[in-house]
Amino acid sequence: MKIERVLILLATAALSACRTVPSGDAPAIPAKPAHLTATRFVAYGDSITEGFVQRCPGNDPGEKAPADKDRTDKDVTPQSPRFGFFLEQSRAQPSPTGYPARLQELLEARYPSQAITVVNEGNGGEDIESGVSNLPHVLTANAPEVLLLQEGINTLNQQHKEGIPLVVDGLRTMIQQARSRSIRVFAGTLLPERPGGCRAYDYNEEFDDIIEANVQIRRMIGTQGAVLVDLYEAFNGQTGLLIGEDGLHPSAAGYQRIAETFFDAIKSTLED
Repeated sequence: MKIERVLILLATAALSACRTVPSGDAPAIPAKPAHLTATRFVAYGDSITEGFVQRCPGNDPGEKAPADKDRTDKDVTPQSPRFGFFLEQSRAQPSPTGYPARLQELLEARYPSQAITVVNEGNGGEDIESGVSNLPHVLTANAPEVLLLQEGINTLNQQHKEGIPLVVDGLRTMIQQARSRSIRVFAGTLLPERPGGCRAYDYNEEFDDIIEANVQIRRMIGTQGAVLVDLYEAFNGQTGLLIGEDGLHPSAAGYQRIAETFFDAIKSTLED
C-alpha cells in the first residue's frame, strides 16, 4: 500500500508540473499600451513649419513668381500682425511633406488608442516679431496642451548678426506666452543651411549667424522650462540630404527628420 501511495503522489506531482510550466509557444502577456499625457499639439513657426519642399526661382516649370509659400525674408517686407485668418484647419496651407503631418503619423502609430491632433500653424515668410504678435491668437484658437516652436530664420537671414538677440528674445517671449497658459513647450533650434543654395543667405558673410544664434537659443531654452529639441544637431553633417535645393528649406527627408526629432523628445518627456 505504501508503494502504491508513493507512486500516486509522484504521478500527481508530475501532472501538476506539466500543467503549470508554460510551453515555448504560449503567447506573451501583452505589455501596457503606450500612453501620452497630452494629445493636442500646435506646431508654430514660419515656412520650415509650414512644410513645403522648395525649389529655386526659375527651376520650377511654369513658375512666374514666388508664391506666398515660397517667399522668405528677401522676398517680403516685415509683416504687421495679421488678424482674422485663423481657420479651423489653421493658417498654414496643407502640406503632406510638412513635419506636423509626419509627426502626427508617428504619434498615431505609437498611441493608437488616443485621439491625437497636430495642428500646422506654420506661416511662410513670417519674421520673429510677427511670430510673437500672432502667437496669442493661435493659442486661443487652438487651445493646445503642447506648443512645438521653431522660428527665427527669416529675421536672421535679413538682419544677420544683429538679428540674433531679436530671435532669442522673441523665442523667449513666445515660450513665456505659452507657459503662462500652462502649455508645455518643445522649442527647436534653427536648421543649418546648405552652401550654394539660392536662399542660403547665412553664407553671404564670414560670420555663421546660425551657429551663434543656436548657442544662445540652447542656453535660453534651458532657463525657461521648455524642452530643447536640437534640430541643428539632428541635421548636422547631412545637409546635402536633409536640406533641399534652395539651401534653406528641408527636403522631404529633412521634414521627416524634424518629425522624428520632435517625436523622440515627446516620447521621452510625455509618455507615461
